[in-house]
Amino acid sequence: MSEIITEFHCKAGRTFLVGLVCAISLAIHADEQLDVDEFGVVNFNVNCDAQIQPEVNRAVAQLHNMMYVQAEEMFGELAQENPDCAMLYWGAAMSNFHPLWPGVSSEPEMERGGIAIARAVELGGADAREQAYIDAVAAFYRDGATSFPERIAAWAKGQKKVYDAYPDDVDAAAFFALSHLAIAPKTDKAMTHQKEAGSLLEQLHVQSPQHPAGFHYLIHAYDNPLLASNAEAVSRAYDKIAPTVPHALHMPSHIFVRMGLWEETVFWNERSAQAALDESPENMTLSHFAHALDYKIYAHLQRGEPQQAVATLDQMNRITDHQNGFGSAYGLAAASTRIALETNDWEAASKIPVRVQQTIDWDKFPATEAIVYFARGIGAARSGDVEAALVAEATLRELHEQLGRDGPAYWETLVESQLNSVAAWIAYARDDMEQAENLMVTAATLEDSLDKSPVTSSAVLPARELLGDLYGLLDKHEEALTAYEAALMVSPNRARSLRGVIKEAMATGDTEKADQYRMSIADLAAPAQ
Repeated sequence: MSEIITEFHCKAGRTFLVGLVCAISLAIHADEQLDVDEFGVVNFNVNCDAQIQPEVNRAVAQLHNMMYVQAEEMFGELAQENPDCAMLYWGAAMSNFHPLWPGVSSEPEMERGGIAIARAVELGGADAREQAYIDAVAAFYRDGATSFPERIAAWAKGQKKVYDAYPDDVDAAAFFALSHLAIAPKTDKAMTHQKEAGSLLEQLHVQSPQHPAGFHYLIHAYDNPLLASNAEAVSRAYDKIAPTVPHALHMPSHIFVRMGLWEETVFWNERSAQAALDESPENMTLSHFAHALDYKIYAHLQRGEPQQAVATLDQMNRITDHQNGFGSAYGLAAASTRIALETNDWEAASKIPVRVQQTIDWDKFPATEAIVYFARGIGAARSGDVEAALVAEATLRELHEQLGRDGPAYWETLVESQLNSVAAWIAYARDDMEQAENLMVTAATLEDSLDKSPVTSSAVLPARELLGDLYGLLDKHEEALTAYEAALMVSPNRARSLRGVIKEAMATGDTEKADQYRMSIADLAAPAQ
Protein backbone atom coordinates (compact mmCIF):
# COMPACT_ATOMS: atom_id res chain seq x y z
CA MET A 1 0.00 0.00 0.00
CA SER A 2 2.80 2.45 0.88
CA GLU A 3 4.32 2.26 -2.58
CA ILE A 4 0.91 3.02 -4.16
CA ILE A 5 0.48 6.11 -1.98
CA THR A 6 4.00 7.27 -2.82
CA GLU A 7 3.36 6.82 -6.55
CA PHE A 8 0.22 8.97 -6.26
CA HIS A 9 2.12 11.79 -4.57
CA CYS A 10 4.93 11.56 -7.10
CA LYS A 11 2.48 12.01 -9.96
CA ALA A 12 0.54 14.76 -8.19
CA GLY A 13 3.33 17.18 -7.33
CA ARG A 14 6.91 18.11 -8.11
CA THR A 15 8.06 20.20 -5.14
CA PHE A 16 11.68 19.78 -4.04
CA LEU A 17 10.67 17.52 -1.16
CA VAL A 18 8.28 15.45 -3.25
CA GLY A 19 11.00 15.05 -5.86
CA LEU A 20 13.40 13.80 -3.21
CA VAL A 21 10.95 11.32 -1.73
CA CYS A 22 10.06 10.07 -5.22
CA ALA A 23 13.72 9.63 -6.11
CA ILE A 24 14.30 7.58 -3.00
CA SER A 25 11.05 5.67 -2.54
CA LEU A 26 10.06 4.85 -6.11
CA ALA A 27 13.58 3.81 -7.09
CA ILE A 28 13.56 0.93 -4.66
CA HIS A 29 11.03 -1.25 -2.92
CA ALA A 30 12.30 -3.76 -0.39
CA ASP A 31 10.77 -6.07 2.19
CA GLU A 32 9.43 -3.96 5.08
CA GLN A 33 8.76 -6.84 7.47
CA LEU A 34 12.20 -6.99 9.10
CA ASP A 35 12.70 -7.67 12.79
CA VAL A 36 14.00 -4.69 14.75
CA ASP A 37 16.63 -6.85 16.46
CA GLU A 38 18.09 -8.46 13.34
CA PHE A 39 20.57 -5.83 12.19
CA GLY A 40 22.83 -5.41 15.22
CA VAL A 41 22.70 -2.75 17.92
CA VAL A 42 23.35 0.88 16.90
CA ASN A 43 22.69 4.04 18.89
CA PHE A 44 23.06 6.87 16.39
CA ASN A 45 21.39 9.79 18.11
CA VAL A 46 19.77 12.46 15.94
CA ASN A 47 18.01 15.67 16.93
CA CYS A 48 14.64 14.78 15.47
CA ASP A 49 11.39 13.37 16.79
CA ALA A 50 12.43 10.99 19.57
CA GLN A 51 9.82 8.48 18.43
CA ILE A 52 11.74 7.71 15.23
CA GLN A 53 15.08 7.12 16.98
CA PRO A 54 14.73 3.30 16.95
CA GLU A 55 14.06 3.36 13.20
CA VAL A 56 17.02 5.67 12.62
CA ASN A 57 19.20 3.22 14.52
CA ARG A 58 17.96 0.37 12.32
CA ALA A 59 18.67 2.33 9.14
CA VAL A 60 22.21 3.20 10.26
CA ALA A 61 22.76 -0.44 11.21
CA GLN A 62 21.85 -1.39 7.64
CA LEU A 63 24.42 1.12 6.39
CA HIS A 64 27.05 -0.68 8.44
CA ASN A 65 25.80 -4.03 7.11
CA MET A 66 26.19 -2.56 3.59
CA MET A 67 22.55 -3.30 2.83
CA TYR A 68 22.38 0.00 0.99
CA VAL A 69 19.13 -0.62 -0.89
CA GLN A 70 17.29 -1.32 2.36
CA ALA A 71 18.96 1.57 4.20
CA GLU A 72 17.95 4.05 1.52
CA GLU A 73 14.38 2.82 1.60
CA MET A 74 14.26 3.17 5.39
CA PHE A 75 15.71 6.70 5.41
CA GLY A 76 13.37 7.71 2.59
CA GLU A 77 10.26 6.50 4.40
CA LEU A 78 11.32 8.31 7.57
CA ALA A 79 11.91 11.51 5.55
CA GLN A 80 8.34 11.40 4.26
CA GLU A 81 7.04 11.70 7.82
CA ASN A 82 9.86 13.90 9.13
CA PRO A 83 10.78 16.25 6.27
CA ASP A 84 12.78 18.67 8.45
CA CYS A 85 15.22 16.12 9.90
CA ALA A 86 18.51 16.77 8.10
CA MET A 87 20.15 13.50 9.19
CA LEU A 88 17.56 11.43 7.34
CA TYR A 89 18.77 13.02 4.10
CA TRP A 90 22.36 12.45 5.22
CA GLY A 91 21.48 8.75 5.55
CA ALA A 92 19.83 8.64 2.12
CA ALA A 93 22.91 10.25 0.57
CA MET A 94 25.23 7.89 2.45
CA SER A 95 23.24 4.93 1.06
CA ASN A 96 24.02 5.91 -2.52
CA PHE A 97 27.78 5.59 -2.50
CA HIS A 98 29.51 2.44 -1.41
CA PRO A 99 33.02 3.26 -0.14
CA LEU A 100 34.44 -0.25 -0.22
CA TRP A 101 32.70 -1.77 -3.20
CA PRO A 102 34.45 -1.89 -6.59
CA GLY A 103 33.02 0.10 -9.44
CA VAL A 104 31.44 3.53 -9.15
CA SER A 105 28.03 4.82 -8.16
CA SER A 106 25.54 4.68 -11.01
CA GLU A 107 24.03 7.83 -12.47
CA PRO A 108 20.69 7.26 -10.66
CA GLU A 109 22.55 6.73 -7.38
CA MET A 110 24.58 9.89 -7.84
CA GLU A 111 21.42 11.82 -8.68
CA ARG A 112 19.45 10.54 -5.70
CA GLY A 113 22.39 10.99 -3.35
CA GLY A 114 23.04 14.49 -4.66
CA ILE A 115 19.43 15.53 -4.13
CA ALA A 116 19.42 14.10 -0.63
CA ILE A 117 22.64 15.74 0.53
CA ALA A 118 21.57 19.07 -0.96
CA ARG A 119 18.48 18.91 1.25
CA ALA A 120 20.59 17.98 4.29
CA VAL A 121 22.90 20.94 3.63
CA GLU A 122 19.92 23.25 3.18
CA LEU A 123 18.40 22.18 6.50
CA GLY A 124 21.73 22.09 8.31
CA GLY A 125 22.66 19.91 11.24
CA ALA A 126 20.95 20.60 14.54
CA ASP A 127 24.36 20.69 16.24
CA ALA A 128 28.05 20.65 15.34
CA ARG A 129 28.24 16.84 15.34
CA GLU A 130 25.42 16.45 12.84
CA GLN A 131 26.89 19.20 10.68
CA ALA A 132 30.24 17.38 10.61
CA TYR A 133 28.57 14.20 9.40
CA ILE A 134 26.71 16.15 6.70
CA ASP A 135 29.85 17.99 5.59
CA ALA A 136 31.73 14.69 5.19
CA VAL A 137 29.14 13.21 2.83
CA ALA A 138 28.65 16.54 1.02
CA ALA A 139 32.37 16.41 0.16
CA PHE A 140 31.75 13.20 -1.81
CA TYR A 141 28.95 14.73 -3.89
CA ARG A 142 30.56 18.16 -4.32
CA ASP A 143 30.75 19.42 -7.90
CA GLY A 144 34.21 19.47 -9.42
CA ALA A 145 35.47 16.07 -8.33
CA THR A 146 36.95 14.34 -11.36
CA SER A 147 36.89 10.68 -10.31
CA PHE A 148 35.23 8.29 -7.91
CA PRO A 149 38.48 7.72 -5.94
CA GLU A 150 38.80 11.49 -5.59
CA ARG A 151 35.29 11.67 -4.17
CA ILE A 152 36.01 8.81 -1.76
CA ALA A 153 39.20 10.55 -0.62
CA ALA A 154 37.24 13.75 0.03
CA TRP A 155 34.67 11.84 2.09
CA ALA A 156 37.43 10.06 4.01
CA LYS A 157 39.05 13.39 4.88
CA GLY A 158 35.73 14.67 6.18
CA GLN A 159 35.08 11.49 8.11
CA LYS A 160 38.43 11.84 9.85
CA LYS A 161 37.33 15.29 11.00
CA VAL A 162 34.19 13.78 12.49
CA TYR A 163 36.21 11.17 14.37
CA ASP A 164 38.83 13.65 15.56
CA ALA A 165 36.10 15.91 16.96
CA TYR A 166 34.02 13.07 18.46
CA PRO A 167 36.33 10.15 19.27
CA ASP A 168 33.80 8.65 21.69
CA ASP A 169 31.11 8.48 19.01
CA VAL A 170 31.01 4.78 18.08
CA ASP A 171 29.64 5.42 14.59
CA ALA A 172 32.20 8.14 13.93
CA ALA A 173 34.89 5.58 14.75
CA ALA A 174 33.17 2.97 12.57
CA PHE A 175 32.90 5.21 9.52
CA PHE A 176 36.46 6.46 10.06
CA ALA A 177 37.69 2.85 10.06
CA LEU A 178 35.69 2.21 6.89
CA SER A 179 37.30 5.24 5.27
CA HIS A 180 40.74 3.81 6.09
CA LEU A 181 39.81 0.65 4.20
CA ALA A 182 38.30 2.59 1.31
CA ILE A 183 41.48 4.57 0.61
CA ALA A 184 43.97 1.77 1.36
CA PRO A 185 46.25 1.26 -1.67
CA LYS A 186 45.91 -2.20 -3.16
CA THR A 187 49.68 -2.21 -3.65
CA ASP A 188 50.50 -1.72 0.05
CA LYS A 189 51.78 -5.12 1.16
CA ALA A 190 52.34 -3.77 4.69
CA MET A 191 48.55 -3.37 5.04
CA THR A 192 49.06 -0.11 6.93
CA HIS A 193 45.50 1.20 6.62
CA GLN A 194 44.00 -2.22 7.26
CA LYS A 195 45.96 -2.67 10.47
CA GLU A 196 45.03 0.79 11.74
CA ALA A 197 41.39 0.16 10.95
CA GLY A 198 41.56 -3.28 12.52
CA SER A 199 43.00 -1.93 15.76
CA LEU A 200 40.27 0.71 15.97
CA LEU A 201 37.53 -1.80 15.18
CA GLU A 202 38.77 -4.26 17.78
CA GLN A 203 38.40 -1.51 20.38
CA LEU A 204 34.95 -0.68 19.01
CA HIS A 205 33.93 -4.33 19.25
CA VAL A 206 34.88 -4.45 22.93
CA GLN A 207 33.06 -1.19 23.59
CA SER A 208 29.92 -2.12 21.60
CA PRO A 209 29.95 -5.90 21.12
CA GLN A 210 26.70 -6.01 19.11
CA HIS A 211 27.52 -3.14 16.75
CA PRO A 212 27.70 -4.46 13.15
CA ALA A 213 30.84 -2.49 12.30
CA GLY A 214 32.82 -4.52 14.82
CA PHE A 215 31.99 -7.57 12.75
CA HIS A 216 31.62 -6.34 9.18
CA TYR A 217 34.42 -3.80 8.86
CA LEU A 218 36.77 -5.90 10.98
CA ILE A 219 36.35 -8.77 8.50
CA HIS A 220 37.21 -6.40 5.65
CA ALA A 221 40.24 -5.09 7.57
CA TYR A 222 41.63 -8.59 8.01
CA ASP A 223 40.65 -9.94 4.56
CA ASN A 224 44.21 -11.03 3.85
CA PRO A 225 46.00 -14.38 4.32
CA LEU A 226 48.41 -12.89 6.87
CA LEU A 227 45.66 -11.29 8.99
CA ALA A 228 42.60 -13.48 8.38
CA SER A 229 42.81 -15.56 11.55
CA ASN A 230 42.40 -12.36 13.60
CA ALA A 231 38.81 -12.15 12.36
CA GLU A 232 37.82 -15.82 12.54
CA ALA A 233 35.99 -15.43 15.86
CA VAL A 234 33.84 -12.48 14.75
CA SER A 235 33.20 -14.23 11.43
CA ARG A 236 31.67 -17.19 13.17
CA ALA A 237 29.54 -14.89 15.33
CA TYR A 238 28.24 -12.30 12.83
CA ASP A 239 25.00 -14.16 12.23
CA LYS A 240 24.17 -13.91 15.93
CA ILE A 241 23.50 -10.16 15.56
CA ALA A 242 22.25 -10.17 11.94
CA PRO A 243 20.74 -13.61 11.22
CA THR A 244 18.68 -12.56 8.17
CA VAL A 245 20.93 -9.95 6.55
CA PRO A 246 22.28 -11.33 3.24
CA HIS A 247 25.58 -9.49 3.32
CA ALA A 248 26.18 -10.33 6.97
CA LEU A 249 25.72 -14.02 6.15
CA HIS A 250 28.16 -13.73 3.27
CA MET A 251 30.93 -11.72 4.93
CA PRO A 252 32.40 -14.51 7.11
CA SER A 253 33.38 -16.37 3.94
CA HIS A 254 35.88 -13.60 3.15
CA ILE A 255 37.87 -14.92 6.10
CA PHE A 256 37.10 -18.58 5.44
CA VAL A 257 38.35 -18.26 1.84
CA ARG A 258 41.56 -16.63 3.07
CA MET A 259 42.03 -19.58 5.44
CA GLY A 260 41.03 -22.24 2.91
CA LEU A 261 37.95 -23.35 4.90
CA TRP A 262 35.69 -24.56 2.11
CA GLU A 263 32.89 -26.29 4.03
CA GLU A 264 32.21 -23.09 5.94
CA THR A 265 32.35 -21.06 2.73
CA VAL A 266 29.68 -23.25 1.11
CA PHE A 267 27.46 -23.17 4.19
CA TRP A 268 27.47 -19.41 4.78
CA ASN A 269 27.02 -18.44 1.14
CA GLU A 270 24.13 -20.83 0.72
CA ARG A 271 22.43 -18.99 3.58
CA SER A 272 23.39 -15.61 2.14
CA ALA A 273 22.00 -16.42 -1.31
CA GLN A 274 18.67 -17.52 0.13
CA ALA A 275 18.48 -14.41 2.32
CA ALA A 276 19.21 -12.26 -0.75
CA LEU A 277 16.29 -13.85 -2.59
CA ASP A 278 14.07 -13.25 0.42
CA GLU A 279 15.15 -9.60 0.61
CA SER A 280 14.99 -8.81 -3.10
CA PRO A 281 12.31 -6.40 -4.26
CA GLU A 282 9.94 -7.33 -7.05
CA ASN A 283 11.59 -7.48 -10.50
CA MET A 284 15.16 -7.22 -9.21
CA THR A 285 17.39 -9.83 -7.58
CA LEU A 286 19.89 -8.11 -5.32
CA SER A 287 23.57 -8.34 -6.26
CA HIS A 288 24.20 -10.13 -2.95
CA PHE A 289 22.72 -13.24 -4.61
CA ALA A 290 25.23 -13.51 -7.47
CA HIS A 291 28.05 -12.49 -5.14
CA ALA A 292 27.27 -15.29 -2.69
CA LEU A 293 26.83 -17.96 -5.35
CA ASP A 294 30.16 -17.08 -6.99
CA TYR A 295 31.89 -17.74 -3.66
CA LYS A 296 29.89 -20.94 -3.22
CA ILE A 297 30.86 -22.24 -6.68
CA TYR A 298 34.50 -21.53 -5.94
CA ALA A 299 34.33 -23.42 -2.65
CA HIS A 300 32.61 -26.44 -4.24
CA LEU A 301 35.40 -26.64 -6.81
CA GLN A 302 38.08 -26.58 -4.10
CA ARG A 303 36.28 -29.47 -2.39
CA GLY A 304 36.30 -31.51 -5.59
CA GLU A 305 32.53 -31.11 -6.11
CA PRO A 306 32.11 -30.04 -9.76
CA GLN A 307 28.53 -31.34 -9.96
CA GLN A 308 27.48 -29.13 -7.05
CA ALA A 309 29.29 -26.22 -8.72
CA VAL A 310 27.39 -26.81 -11.97
CA ALA A 311 24.09 -26.99 -10.10
CA THR A 312 24.87 -23.70 -8.34
CA LEU A 313 25.76 -22.03 -11.64
CA ASP A 314 22.45 -23.23 -13.08
CA GLN A 315 20.70 -21.72 -10.06
CA MET A 316 22.41 -18.39 -10.74
CA ASN A 317 21.62 -18.42 -14.44
CA ARG A 318 17.94 -19.20 -13.94
CA ILE A 319 17.57 -15.72 -12.47
CA THR A 320 16.87 -13.20 -15.23
CA ASP A 321 16.52 -9.97 -13.24
CA HIS A 322 19.93 -9.58 -11.61
CA GLN A 323 20.58 -6.12 -10.16
CA ASN A 324 22.49 -4.01 -12.67
CA GLY A 325 25.71 -3.30 -10.80
CA PHE A 326 29.36 -4.28 -10.53
CA GLY A 327 28.69 -6.93 -7.87
CA SER A 328 26.23 -8.85 -10.03
CA ALA A 329 28.34 -8.39 -13.16
CA TYR A 330 31.45 -9.73 -11.45
CA GLY A 331 29.68 -12.69 -9.89
CA LEU A 332 28.01 -13.68 -13.15
CA ALA A 333 31.18 -13.36 -15.23
CA ALA A 334 33.49 -15.07 -12.77
CA ALA A 335 31.11 -17.92 -11.98
CA SER A 336 30.64 -18.66 -15.68
CA THR A 337 34.38 -19.29 -16.11
CA ARG A 338 35.41 -21.03 -12.89
CA ILE A 339 34.23 -24.57 -13.62
CA ALA A 340 35.98 -24.91 -16.99
CA LEU A 341 39.19 -23.25 -15.80
CA GLU A 342 39.45 -25.11 -12.49
CA THR A 343 38.90 -28.47 -14.21
CA ASN A 344 41.28 -27.77 -17.14
CA ASP A 345 38.46 -28.08 -19.66
CA TRP A 346 40.19 -25.73 -22.08
CA GLU A 347 37.84 -26.30 -25.00
CA ALA A 348 34.82 -25.45 -22.83
CA ALA A 349 36.64 -22.37 -21.51
CA SER A 350 37.24 -21.19 -25.07
CA LYS A 351 33.51 -21.17 -25.76
CA ILE A 352 32.13 -19.52 -22.62
CA PRO A 353 29.19 -17.30 -23.69
CA VAL A 354 29.45 -13.55 -23.30
CA ARG A 355 26.79 -11.10 -22.10
CA VAL A 356 24.24 -13.80 -21.32
CA GLN A 357 22.41 -11.71 -18.71
CA GLN A 358 20.51 -8.90 -20.41
CA THR A 359 19.80 -6.90 -17.24
CA ILE A 360 23.51 -6.08 -16.90
CA ASP A 361 24.87 -3.06 -18.75
CA TRP A 362 28.15 -4.78 -19.61
CA ASP A 363 29.58 -1.69 -21.34
CA LYS A 364 29.84 -0.06 -17.91
CA PHE A 365 31.77 -2.96 -16.38
CA PRO A 366 34.74 -3.72 -18.65
CA ALA A 367 36.73 -5.35 -15.86
CA THR A 368 34.05 -7.99 -15.42
CA GLU A 369 33.65 -8.70 -19.12
CA ALA A 370 37.44 -9.07 -19.33
CA ILE A 371 37.16 -12.17 -17.14
CA VAL A 372 35.22 -14.00 -19.84
CA TYR A 373 37.62 -13.02 -22.63
CA PHE A 374 40.58 -13.99 -20.44
CA ALA A 375 39.02 -17.45 -19.99
CA ARG A 376 38.22 -17.75 -23.69
CA GLY A 377 41.75 -16.71 -24.63
CA ILE A 378 43.48 -19.11 -22.23
CA GLY A 379 41.10 -21.89 -23.17
CA ALA A 380 41.56 -21.42 -26.91
CA ALA A 381 45.34 -21.17 -26.71
CA ARG A 382 45.66 -24.24 -24.48
CA SER A 383 43.34 -26.28 -26.71
CA GLY A 384 45.36 -25.34 -29.81
CA ASP A 385 42.97 -22.85 -31.41
CA VAL A 386 45.38 -19.94 -31.86
CA GLU A 387 43.05 -18.01 -34.14
CA ALA A 388 40.26 -17.97 -31.53
CA ALA A 389 42.81 -17.04 -28.86
CA LEU A 390 43.92 -14.06 -30.92
CA VAL A 391 40.32 -12.87 -31.25
CA ALA A 392 39.88 -13.07 -27.46
CA GLU A 393 43.21 -11.30 -26.95
CA ALA A 394 42.15 -8.45 -29.23
CA THR A 395 38.92 -7.89 -27.30
CA LEU A 396 40.78 -8.11 -24.00
CA ARG A 397 43.19 -5.46 -25.28
CA GLU A 398 40.24 -3.15 -26.09
CA LEU A 399 38.84 -3.63 -22.60
CA HIS A 400 42.25 -2.89 -21.11
CA GLU A 401 42.47 0.33 -23.13
CA GLN A 402 39.01 1.33 -21.91
CA LEU A 403 40.10 0.82 -18.31
CA GLY A 404 43.21 2.86 -19.06
CA ARG A 405 40.94 5.76 -20.00
CA ASP A 406 38.27 5.32 -17.34
CA GLY A 407 39.99 3.36 -14.54
CA PRO A 408 40.14 2.40 -11.77
CA ALA A 409 43.87 1.66 -11.88
CA TYR A 410 43.42 -1.56 -9.88
CA TRP A 411 41.32 -3.21 -12.57
CA GLU A 412 43.47 -1.83 -15.35
CA THR A 413 46.49 -3.56 -13.80
CA LEU A 414 44.59 -6.79 -13.25
CA VAL A 415 43.39 -6.90 -16.86
CA GLU A 416 46.94 -6.13 -17.99
CA SER A 417 47.99 -9.27 -16.14
CA GLN A 418 45.23 -11.24 -17.85
CA LEU A 419 46.29 -9.87 -21.23
CA ASN A 420 49.88 -10.97 -20.67
CA SER A 421 48.69 -14.41 -19.59
CA VAL A 422 46.70 -14.93 -22.79
CA ALA A 423 49.62 -13.67 -24.88
CA ALA A 424 51.93 -16.07 -23.05
CA TRP A 425 49.83 -19.10 -23.91
CA ILE A 426 49.46 -17.96 -27.51
CA ALA A 427 53.27 -17.80 -27.65
CA TYR A 428 53.46 -21.29 -26.16
CA ALA A 429 51.03 -22.61 -28.78
CA ARG A 430 53.33 -21.11 -31.43
CA ASP A 431 56.38 -22.83 -29.89
CA ASP A 432 57.95 -19.54 -28.77
CA MET A 433 58.88 -20.80 -25.33
CA GLU A 434 61.11 -17.92 -24.31
CA GLN A 435 58.41 -15.37 -25.12
CA ALA A 436 55.80 -17.48 -23.35
CA GLU A 437 57.89 -17.59 -20.17
CA ASN A 438 58.69 -13.88 -20.22
CA LEU A 439 55.07 -12.89 -20.70
CA MET A 440 53.83 -15.27 -18.01
CA VAL A 441 56.40 -13.98 -15.50
CA THR A 442 55.23 -10.44 -16.27
CA ALA A 443 51.60 -11.46 -15.75
CA ALA A 444 52.36 -13.08 -12.40
CA THR A 445 54.40 -10.08 -11.24
CA LEU A 446 51.57 -7.70 -12.11
CA GLU A 447 48.96 -9.77 -10.30
CA ASP A 448 51.24 -10.21 -7.28
CA SER A 449 51.48 -6.41 -6.97
CA LEU A 450 47.78 -6.23 -6.06
CA ASP A 451 45.79 -7.52 -3.13
CA LYS A 452 42.61 -9.45 -3.87
CA SER A 453 39.51 -7.33 -4.35
CA PRO A 454 36.72 -7.99 -1.82
CA VAL A 455 34.35 -8.73 -4.69
CA THR A 456 36.13 -11.96 -5.60
CA SER A 457 36.92 -15.15 -3.75
CA SER A 458 40.02 -15.60 -5.91
CA ALA A 459 41.39 -14.79 -9.32
CA VAL A 460 39.54 -17.08 -11.70
CA LEU A 461 42.89 -18.63 -12.56
CA PRO A 462 45.82 -17.11 -10.64
CA ALA A 463 48.69 -15.95 -12.82
CA ARG A 464 51.28 -17.49 -10.49
CA GLU A 465 49.46 -20.82 -10.85
CA LEU A 466 49.45 -20.47 -14.65
CA LEU A 467 53.17 -19.81 -14.46
CA GLY A 468 53.51 -23.09 -12.59
CA ASP A 469 51.60 -24.83 -15.40
CA LEU A 470 53.96 -23.35 -17.98
CA TYR A 471 57.13 -24.24 -16.08
CA GLY A 472 55.89 -27.82 -15.75
CA LEU A 473 55.32 -28.10 -19.49
CA LEU A 474 58.81 -26.68 -20.07
CA ASP A 475 60.26 -29.36 -17.75
CA LYS A 476 61.39 -26.67 -15.28
CA HIS A 477 60.02 -28.61 -12.35
CA GLU A 478 61.79 -26.80 -9.52
CA GLU A 479 60.53 -23.46 -10.84
CA ALA A 480 57.04 -24.93 -11.26
CA LEU A 481 57.04 -26.17 -7.67
CA THR A 482 58.08 -22.74 -6.42
CA ALA A 483 55.34 -21.05 -8.45
CA TYR A 484 52.58 -23.32 -7.16
CA GLU A 485 53.70 -22.92 -3.57
CA ALA A 486 53.76 -19.14 -4.01
CA ALA A 487 50.18 -19.32 -5.31
CA LEU A 488 49.20 -21.23 -2.18
CA MET A 489 50.61 -18.48 0.02
CA VAL A 490 47.97 -16.15 -1.44
CA SER A 491 45.18 -18.75 -1.77
CA PRO A 492 45.59 -21.42 0.94
CA ASN A 493 44.17 -24.87 0.21
CA ARG A 494 43.48 -24.00 -3.41
CA ALA A 495 42.96 -27.44 -4.97
CA ARG A 496 44.46 -26.82 -8.39
CA SER A 497 47.66 -25.41 -6.90
CA LEU A 498 47.83 -28.33 -4.47
CA ARG A 499 47.60 -30.77 -7.37
CA GLY A 500 50.33 -28.81 -9.15
CA VAL A 501 52.62 -29.08 -6.13
CA ILE A 502 52.05 -32.84 -5.93
CA LYS A 503 52.82 -33.31 -9.62
CA GLU A 504 55.95 -31.19 -9.57
CA ALA A 505 57.18 -32.59 -6.26
CA MET A 506 57.02 -36.06 -7.79
CA ALA A 507 58.86 -34.79 -10.86
CA THR A 508 61.67 -33.48 -8.64
CA GLY A 509 61.77 -36.67 -6.59
CA ASP A 510 60.41 -35.06 -3.41
CA THR A 511 57.95 -37.81 -2.51
CA GLU A 512 57.69 -36.64 1.09
CA LYS A 513 56.36 -33.26 -0.01
CA ALA A 514 54.02 -34.92 -2.50
CA ASP A 515 52.59 -37.15 0.24
CA GLN A 516 52.17 -34.14 2.55
CA TYR A 517 50.13 -32.30 -0.05
CA ARG A 518 48.10 -35.40 -0.91
CA MET A 519 46.91 -35.33 2.69
CA SER A 520 45.91 -31.69 2.22
CA ILE A 521 43.89 -32.62 -0.87
CA ALA A 522 42.12 -35.37 1.08
CA ASP A 523 41.29 -32.95 3.88
CA LEU A 524 39.52 -30.53 1.54
CA ALA A 525 36.48 -32.76 1.19
CA ALA A 526 36.30 -33.65 4.89
CA PRO A 527 33.33 -32.09 6.75
CA ALA A 528 34.28 -29.18 8.99
CA GLN A 529 34.45 -29.96 12.68
